[in-house]
Amino acid sequence: MSQTLKDFCATHKVVLGSSSKWRRQVLESQGVKLHSCMSPDIDENAIRHPDPNVLPLLIARGKADALEARCAAEHGSEELYLICSDQVAYSCGEIREKPKDSAMLETWVRQYIAGNPVETYSAVVVVNTRTKKRAEGVDVAKTFFKADIPESVVKQIAVCPDIITCSGGFAVDDKLMGPYVDHIEGAMDSVVGLPLELLDKLLHEAAAA
Repeated sequence: MSQTLKDFCATHKVVLGSSSKWRRQVLESQGVKLHSCMSPDIDENAIRHPDPNVLPLLIARGKADALEARCAAEHGSEELYLICSDQVAYSCGEIREKPKDSAMLETWVRQYIAGNPVETYSAVVVVNTRTKKRAEGVDVAKTFFKADIPESVVKQIAVCPDIITCSGGFAVDDKLMGPYVDHIEGAMDSVVGLPLELLDKLLHEAAAA
């Protein structure tokens, strides 16, 4: 899968419509070369839906709408493959995006180590800017944490500048939090925010005649 994705990006102009360093790192870890990155700069809070399977897809579509217009203005009818993604977490019966402050983050972490797993819903929208064809999907993963995170580590996580910017207030590859992941149901790249198997499928769908 990753080799196919790498080859596709080597032979097509692929644009990552995201300012997320995590999504960029997921692609770079597979040796993927991007044509460019663009920040969608939309008001995500203006897009709401109670279903965690729907909300990230609506936001990803909103990002794609904004960036498709910019691509048309800047590149005309040139064929680009625009990738837009969004992720929300779901735990304890509620949708969780980025925590508002360290107190909220600490509360969430305590819930995770108390035995409440956190699901991630990662939506991806791919746009072929020449044909206007779109392909989209949502990938779901579930992360379980160990119960033995020391109190001192919980306090460090609560003020970690990287973790507080993550959907759901957790990061499985963070040096503080990563060692306390018990197991993941699904793919690691999906939890991080860009499910590569789904992305590979959608790129080829958008390229198909």
